[in-house]
Amino acid sequence: MDGRQKFKSISLSVGTSDDLQFTAQEFDFVLFGFCLYLVDRELLPQTIAETDRVLKNKGFLGITDFDAAVPAMRPYKHKPGIFSYKMDYSRLFTAYPQYSLASKISFSHSGDTFHSDPQERLAATVLYKDTANAYVSVRA
Repeated sequence: MDGRQKFKSISLSVGTSDDLQFTAQEFDFVLFGFCLYLVDRELLPQTIAETDRVLKNKGFLGITDFDAAVPAMRPYKHKPGIFSYKMDYSRLFTAYPQYSLASKISFSHSGDTFHSDPQERLAATVLYKDTANAYVSVRA
């Protein structure tokens, strides 16, 4: 079923994360749900920039994705010739001073318990954006 038929009161659109067709600071909350691990590595910096552009100051960013101990590239098991890129995607945002960690819950992709393989762990992370507190003045 087409989403526009099922959810008549919301606006739905199709696009790519590296070229968001929204105005600057349009959203209070942006959510990535299991998609960053498939973004082409050449497009990832633009995805981060576009996300920051459309997220309002004092807004929240939700990321549910792989939470590998170290970045890893693996064959994507659902489609030959495609790779998945597993890493802690929240670090791409918290490397910038306007983002801070609000909450993080780790869980397993394959069951109800914590996954023993650190490359297969998942996390639901919420980040907070606050440009006013991004830099602290230091007196010389």
